[in-house]
Amino acid sequence: MKNERVVPNYKVMLESSFTLLALVACGWLLIKLVSACFYLPRMLKKWELEEKNHVINELLKEKEELEAKKNETSESQEITTDSEKSKDDFEKISEIEEEEVDNDATKKNK
Repeated sequence: MKNERVVPNYKVMLESSFTLLALVACGWLLIKLVSACFYLPRMLKKWELEEKNHVINELLKEKEELEAKKNETSESQEITTDSEKSKDDFEKISEIEEEEVDNDATKKNK
């Protein structure tokens, strides 16, 4: 046994090392794909909720703006109706004054 000699076979060593590296890479890829199967739906659901919230917030802002415009137009309509009421009141007052003047004139004539 003293004269045994070890001859390294470089071709087999390289082949086995590349095979082992490929096996490790495939295992890593498998782990990543399995984790993506669980993580991706959760992430997509989160993005979808964020998008819905964004759309809802935009719609609420538009609704508030429309209500503000509606309130402004209704206030302007109230102002015009108030001015019309004041005109009607002024006409009634002038009619009452004319009647009083007519009543005073008839009383003086008697």
